[in-house]
Amino acid sequence: MRIGAVTGERGGLVAARVMRPETAWERMRGLLGRPRLMPGEGMLLDPCAAVHTIGMGYPIDLVFLTRDGVAVKLSPRTPPFRLRAARGAGMTLELWEGAISERRLTPGARLRWAESSVC
Repeated sequence: MRIGAVTGERGGLVAARVMRPETAWERMRGLLGRPRLMPGEGMLLDPCAAVHTIGMGYPIDLVFLTRDGVAVKLSPRTPPFRLRAARGAGMTLELWEGAISERRLTPGARLRWAESSVC
């Protein structure tokens, strides 16, 4: 699992601590069995065009992105036991509940993930 941050196209911070699973198993597990995301936290699933919240105990915000980081669909406050997908998405950013409105994310926003250089 790699850790990084997601920023907007103007350099504004979207999330400071974003996990990026590297293996198929890590992507399948996703947030299942993990504590609720705190503000500033997220998970970037790549590749991923569809996610489910089956078995989760809390809602999350979802941002579906193209392969080059453009938001094609937003799903705020997605409750547990739901399935969401987006045509044209190549990645999915899972964020804490309320992140989309707090960060004022909109379709067409360009986001960028960069690995943290902290040892």
